[in-house]
Amino acid sequence: MMLLLLLSIPAMASGLISLSRKRRVMEWIHASASVGALIVGGVLAVGIRDGAPVSSWDILRADALSAFMIMIVAFVGAVAGIYAIGYTRLEFDDGHIARVRLFYALFQLFVFTMLLAVTTDNLGVMWVAIEGTTLATVFLVNIHDNHTGLEAAYKYLIISSVGIALAFMGTVLMYYAATAQVGEIGLSWTSLIGIAARLDPKIVKLAFVFILIGYGTKAGLAPMHTWLPDAHSEAPAPISALMSGVLLNVGLYALMRFKAVTDITHAGLFERRAHRDHSAWIGLRWVLGYAWRAVPYGESRAGQIHALFAFRQHPAQVPHHGDSRRAWFDESGAMDRICLSLRNSRSAGFAAIRSVHQRVHHFPRQFCGAFCCLCGDRYRSAHLGFRGNARKRESHVVWASIGGTGVR
Repeated sequence: MMLLLLLSIPAMASGLISLSRKRRVMEWIHASASVGALIVGGVLAVGIRDGAPVSSWDILRADALSAFMIMIVAFVGAVAGIYAIGYTRLEFDDGHIARVRLFYALFQLFVFTMLLAVTTDNLGVMWVAIEGTTLATVFLVNIHDNHTGLEAAYKYLIISSVGIALAFMGTVLMYYAATAQVGEIGLSWTSLIGIAARLDPKIVKLAFVFILIGYGTKAGLAPMHTWLPDAHSEAPAPISALMSGVLLNVGLYALMRFKAVTDITHAGLFERRAHRDHSAWIGLRWVLGYAWRAVPYGESRAGQIHALFAFRQHPAQVPHHGDSRRAWFDESGAMDRICLSLRNSRSAGFAAIRSVHQRVHHFPRQFCGAFCCLCGDRYRSAHLGFRGNARKRESHVVWASIGGTGVR
């Protein structure tokens, strides 16, 4: 019942906000849902830590990994949700009440889809939930209804849709591998992990290639990561915080679930063979990425390629989004390092333990979402430079102090 309660809070809040007409009612529902999801998520996570996994309706299931992800989603969602109230008061006046309603409703829908993705036992439902995160956020990226926002939303929608289509193909292939061995079992992850050793290694390997590219797109892995800087810089600051601190982790969570099945099927053979090539590719990407960012700008072909691949944007085109654009490629690099850690592990169990340990070790990075709030405050202030901001905007000091705990 706790899983149903956790999911019902943001889902019902999104529906009630859509029916509301008064701004204060929307804010009250939004704040209550954000705090309520955090409380229920905390109680659920503590219960899972002290006992067995929790399940409901044969579709929902939460184990220790799910509990950890629930806490990340609920915590960042609550912090960004509370901040969003003050943000929207300054960003949208009472004449834009429709946009305020859309923002709060989609915010809660975004949280709901991420919670569903990390609490479902059905791999098909997980795919639907992750696709739902795209549909919920694409309208938020263009909430200001301008040209740059529309361009960023279009790029985000196209690239994410291509990735999620590839993930769907991988899910279908994994389902085919299971039904070819034991007949109709559905898409239950617990059932699939139980028969993983009996699956056809060739089909599972092909399925994981599609899944790696597909869900890797949502996790911000190269080379499908080019949607990150535009979508983050155009989205409202609270949504950008959720996308940075939570959405990338949800994509990585889906990869970990499928990797556990793949490791058992191949008994570690696949990762030992591919380790050298994948490590070399990721290392080459880091070297080229940092070297590329060191090239100076200009009205040259190099500057145009910079903009094409979104490593940096010409200052004349986007004068106020440079801070966030540079930060999002640091997030992409962090996801590459975590996947390399998964790549080096020798078994499914050790892979999960090692990756979760790295997320715990880097948990202060979740506070990098606070820098999204800081960028939002800077953008709204009259003076965009750093000098004198501590005196003009006290909130800058607060958000910078919180975000600074996650920077090394």
